[in-house]
Amino acid sequence: MRSTALSALVLAAALGTAEAQTAFDGGYIAFGAGYGFGDVSDFDGSGSLDIDGGLVSTAFGWNFSNGNIVYGPEVDLSVGSVSGSAPCFNPTWTCDAEVRTLATLRGRVGFANNNWMAYVTAGGAAGRVQLQTTDAANNMFPDSQWATGWVAGVGVEGIIPSSPWGYRVEYLHHELSERTYQTDVPYDSAVSVGVARAMVVAKW
Repeated sequence: MRSTALSALVLAAALGTAEAQTAFDGGYIAFGAGYGFGDVSDFDGSGSLDIDGGLVSTAFGWNFSNGNIVYGPEVDLSVGSVSGSAPCFNPTWTCDAEVRTLATLRGRVGFANNNWMAYVTAGGAAGRVQLQTTDAANNMFPDSQWATGWVAGVGVEGIIPSSPWGYRVEYLHHELSERTYQTDVPYDSAVSVGVARAMVVAKW
């Protein structure tokens, strides 16, 4: 037990005194806002329904580095309303779609140059999607489900010298797999959402 505790203390001391290889090493949390846009397949009268709207986001992750290569995991959550409305196949009905939540678990790999880094990212995604049909008498038939899929994107991040603060701009493309939404009739729809956003980063 003593040897295990001593080993843990030695390891903690080594980690605590290890010099970061880049300005991005270590943990961070980020907050920001952005614009989402995309479509829902096989839903309205045109075959796909365009959606767009605003989102607020938070992200948490940890960076490691090897030379100028920075890598690590990141989890993020975005909430808002990326939505659209159009006539259904029966034009007397209205089809509405909304993505209210997007969550991802991703890996990031970037190249750092002093206080700047360009990176790519990819991983798994989930989203809360609601489809709704409304008839001429304003009777509504909503169905809301979680859909899962993948996400990939690119970004640029900067660190303010001699401070724990940074900033980033990035684009993430989400593809959520087809689900059956039971409105007035079942619709088998997939969702595609791109999100462009800017974020403030606090690191430690």
